[in-house]
Amino acid sequence: QTMYPDAEGYEDDFLPSTGVNWQNVNTPVINYATGGNYNYSGTVGALDAYTIGTFTISGTIFAVQENISFRKDDVGNRAITPLMRTASTNYLGSAFPCYSDFTYAGKMWEINPNTGIPWILTDLNAAQFGIKVAS
Repeated sequence: QTMYPDAEGYEDDFLPSTGVNWQNVNTPVINYATGGNYNYSGTVGALDAYTIGTFTISGTIFAVQENISFRKDDVGNRAITPLMRTASTNYLGSAFPCYSDFTYAGKMWEINPNTGIPWILTDLNAAQFGIKVAS
């Protein structure tokens, strides 16, 4: 099941290109040729988190995957990392270097990092997902 952001999460350090943060990233396809909407930050440590829709799946959850797209438009090195928040704790994926072209990356959370066991639907529906400027 695929879900997109449906509201602001616990933190919104990034600035929106227009409107509010979650509405800039809640679509599957962004028309980058026309600029599209986006959120941005050049501050190391900045977080942008979102709540997601309610999953209605049944059975075993084998993994949860977060997908992100990003680029940088300044000089110097920059890296970002996927962010997942559950039970009031942030968990980060590996850092990805940012380039001037759009990059797509993801993090697969095979188990709930808070409990150390496979995901249950209640925990998944309470989780928030986002991005952090790592460097």
